[in-house]
Amino acid sequence: MHLAADIGGTKGNFALVDRAQAGRIIEEFTLVSRDYSDFTAMITAAIAKTSIKPRTACFAVPGPVIDGTVHMTTLDWRATEHDLAKDFALDAVHLLNDLVATASGIPMLPATDLVTVHPGSPRGTSPVAHEVRAVIAPGTGLGEAFCTWEGDHWHAHPAEGGHAGFAPRTEEQYDLWKYLHQREGWVNVQSVCSGMGIAHLWQWLSARGKGTESTAATSAINAAPDPTREILARVGESERCRLVINHLIDILAGEATDVAVRMLPMGGVYLAGGLPPRLVEQLTDGRFLKTWLSHPDIPHIHQAIPVRVVMNPKTALIGAIHHWQ
Repeated sequence: MHLAADIGGTKGNFALVDRAQAGRIIEEFTLVSRDYSDFTAMITAAIAKTSIKPRTACFAVPGPVIDGTVHMTTLDWRATEHDLAKDFALDAVHLLNDLVATASGIPMLPATDLVTVHPGSPRGTSPVAHEVRAVIAPGTGLGEAFCTWEGDHWHAHPAEGGHAGFAPRTEEQYDLWKYLHQREGWVNVQSVCSGMGIAHLWQWLSARGKGTESTAATSAINAAPDPTREILARVGESERCRLVINHLIDILAGEATDVAVRMLPMGGVYLAGGLPPRLVEQLTDGRFLKTWLSHPDIPHIHQAIPVRVVMNPKTALIGAIHHWQ
């Protein structure tokens, strides 16, 4: 038996699979990350929930995996393949960057799990066959990866673009940068284009007095253990929360535009992670495309590249399940 998981800053999705039956899922469950003090504690709880002890494991984790070791970027956890195999008496353990797992899972998805934001041209809704694909995934943090075609399969490569510096495109974004730079001393893309970014955007707008909002809503967001969740829940009633989402869409579109000129992913840009499926209406109403198609030098490149939202929330788990198939 094989234990696969996608472990993020918010939760871990686990699956016990039978590798002898093409990865058939035997059991599936979710654990809340903040309920555990470290990676070992979470894996201990996961194995305790399985009816059959696994012999191997593949864990998709947030952060670069170097020489079998990860220091997770959205959790202050560290893990090594060697120690996990020893501690849990497993024959083999593989740590896999979560965006590599997501990028590996995308080719396995049915067309119904993808929503087109921009069809590209001239191939309509079909990405250019076997060209580079880019994956941008705002969730708790911001993950990125890309895929190349290796003759008979897609090979996913890790990236850490979410930790690159945030480059403002407008006067408002420059003011956002100044606000966060004064607080933090460093502003990366993840800090304004992710779940944590939603909280930062709301704090900035509140400090600047932008957008109307009831006192009750403001108090609830300030008191919430997860302000991002509260902000998303109040988009329908709070102008400030709606402005947060507008700014997030603009920043995500700007990041996607930059990724496109750096990688030339003619095979498509895929918006994955926890936020895009929740914001698909805002991503497809034209606001994203306004920025995506406005590059001053080479707008024809962006016109040609398709953009899709990955709707399946377990794409990274799918990638982890099939990593060793």
